[in-house]
Amino acid sequence: MKKINFLIIIILLLFANISYSQKGITIMGSGGVLSIDKENTFNINSSISYNFNSKYSIGAEILNSKFDTNSSDFKVDYYLLYGEYSMPNKGFIKDKLYFSLLLGAGMSIQKNDIINNEEFAVMIGAKLNYKVTDNTKIGLKSGFYFADFDNSIVNNLFISYRF
Repeated sequence: MKKINFLIIIILLLFANISYSQKGITIMGSGGVLSIDKENTFNINSSISYNFNSKYSIGAEILNSKFDTNSSDFKVDYYLLYGEYSMPNKGFIKDKLYFSLLLGAGMSIQKNDIINNEEFAVMIGAKLNYKVTDNTKIGLKSGFYFADFDNSIVNNLFISYRF
């Protein structure tokens, strides 16, 4: 667990360092609802990505959430690397509103007082983007996170900024 956190922090620091010298780095923050086995909770999500062009990008994502079940705290974290395919030229409202497709893989960590599971996870999702400016987007991000222990559904509102 500590090795994974350290590796993700190093990757995020490298992306932040590269963003000053490279164009195409995007940071995103979001929050919304995470649902596992009919239990809903709030989650926070952050990601950083590199845009190859207006259609393709790759990135790293961290999602954190916490459940209060049976007087015990149940925590679910996802650490993923993902690819994104956007369709900005096939949008609506003068190409300001458009869809993106997401596919990623990584690690799911689920723990409470009794269990501590680390397992492989896959994410399939979609984003509805609204381009506020050339560098800023807001929208809705929805996705399915598949893991061996539990699957989850995420619905988030997001804001992103491209350097």
